[in-house]
Amino acid sequence: MNKFYFEFKSVVGVNGSAHPNGQFRLAAAVVDQLHFENVRRKVEGLPRLAVAFPALASGDRDIMAVVRVFGPDSQSLEMFKTRATEGLGLEGNRAVAVSDVAYVPEKHQLAVFVRDRMADKETVGFAQRSLARAQRKVVSRIERGEVVKQSPMEMADRAGAAALHRESAVALARAYLCMDSRSTRQSFSLVVAAYPANDASKGEVDIYGLSRRTTPFSVPHF
Repeated sequence: MNKFYFEFKSVVGVNGSAHPNGQFRLAAAVVDQLHFENVRRKVEGLPRLAVAFPALASGDRDIMAVVRVFGPDSQSLEMFKTRATEGLGLEGNRAVAVSDVAYVPEKHQLAVFVRDRMADKETVGFAQRSLARAQRKVVSRIERGEVVKQSPMEMADRAGAAALHRESAVALARAYLCMDSRSTRQSFSLVVAAYPANDASKGEVDIYGLSRRTTPFSVPHF
């Protein structure tokens, strides 16, 4: 699946570190571009591209300085790289370096980058979003003629408790990205958590390019 990659990198400043605000803005902007790309791919039935933050997984101080994008073939990555670079206005931007598309190194470790729902529970609007998802599930089940034994509120509470139980068992490195919804224009925090993986888990990538909690998706880490 992840045979090829390229990366955006915040250029190191005079003190040896990438600018804190600059690297987080870059990471959020790349994820936003990737979200738009993966929505299109979902509609067209194409495999989604995955994202990784290697410094976050390694525990480096510049945790968002490098954003890697993985894909199954070089052509699709080249096309996304061109669109994202233009969309981010990076042409001639000396603060950001964009690498060539290349093969993933043969020798590498694995890591999982997941949207951290535990931290999401601390943000404004989480309860409303959880309840809305549960309500949609109830309506869908009723339309299929299924018997619904739990109310939407009970379903939302149970899903939240399960997520907390799973993620509290692992010490995760986390980073907060400030995002803007393309549909509602509202700002929200997308919290990315990283942890090492022992095998090449092949779960489903979400539309942000991240792993799902229930079906982990690991990416090369090097």
